[in-house]
Amino acid sequence: MLAGTLIVLSLYTFSEYRSNRRNGFVRQYPSKKVEGIRFIDLRYTGFYIAGCYADTLYFGHTRNKFTLFMVALSTRDTASIRLRTSLDLKLYDGNYLRTDGNNLYIFDGIKQEIVSGKIGVFSLDKTEKSPSFTAALPIENDSRILRVMNKKRVYTLIKQSGANVQDKHYVLEAQGDGTFSTDGMLVKCSDSSFFYVYYYRNQFLHMDKDMDLLYKGKTIDTVSYAKIKLGKIENGRAITFAAPPLYVNKHCAANEKYLFVHSALKADNEIKKAWDSSSVIDVYTVRNGKYQFSFYISNKKDQKLKDFKVYGDTLVALYENFIYTYKLKF
Repeated sequence: MLAGTLIVLSLYTFSEYRSNRRNGFVRQYPSKKVEGIRFIDLRYTGFYIAGCYADTLYFGHTRNKFTLFMVALSTRDTASIRLRTSLDLKLYDGNYLRTDGNNLYIFDGIKQEIVSGKIGVFSLDKTEKSPSFTAALPIENDSRILRVMNKKRVYTLIKQSGANVQDKHYVLEAQGDGTFSTDGMLVKCSDSSFFYVYYYRNQFLHMDKDMDLLYKGKTIDTVSYAKIKLGKIENGRAITFAAPPLYVNKHCAANEKYLFVHSALKADNEIKKAWDSSSVIDVYTVRNGKYQFSFYISNKKDQKLKDFKVYGDTLVALYENFIYTYKLKF
């Protein structure tokens, strides 16, 4: 009992240290940049944001793979649509639903398959083979960016248009390990350029739709090298985390002017009470990646932010079983 108690106290102390230590940077908090608009109850858990088109939000569900849930932003009306298909589709864990304009996609990197259809028809009628991938982002005109693993087991970005994979690719910069250290998120801008934001370091990439690097940007924190510790599991072949990694960036979104990053690190000028009761969003310009300011998204009903997206001047914050929308005033 004494040993167990000491272990729990040690873990608690370590957690408190990580959340309260000085991280060597400060944030700017201009007033009245974000205004809460409306609460919308999703009634159930398991939803994730798939996209937005013509004032309607679309959600996929982790268990009900063929269900598309819709929320009208202006009226709060909701609807649930069962997607139709003439294809012999079997969907398992690991695939996910995305929308881009009026296009509808199901990405399955394990089965190396991309299924598509149209919003309005709500029918999945086309399937294309792809390389094995671990992340995907629809760009334009039936094109998408895929994150694949090259022969050296380093994450690499490629572009696929229809069934054709372009020769051009971008190898992500490894820091020791080429897989975990390069893990991150893909997010599209309104002009079809896109960002790749790393989870474990203070860096993001801005690339155009043709896979040309526009610039490398940095988040305002000081973690330039991924702080991860790896180990092998029992069979000695697979590698996993030997200790919880230090997240730098949790989620991200973008519109035509700004990149929004949900940071995992507390600034030196932040009060612990505000940090514990909110999620902080750092704002960077799309044009050059420079930091502008930050704002808080407060916890709702004792729930922290699960994910968020930005569409024009509307920010959609997803919690476990509801969303809250905000008006951006900048």
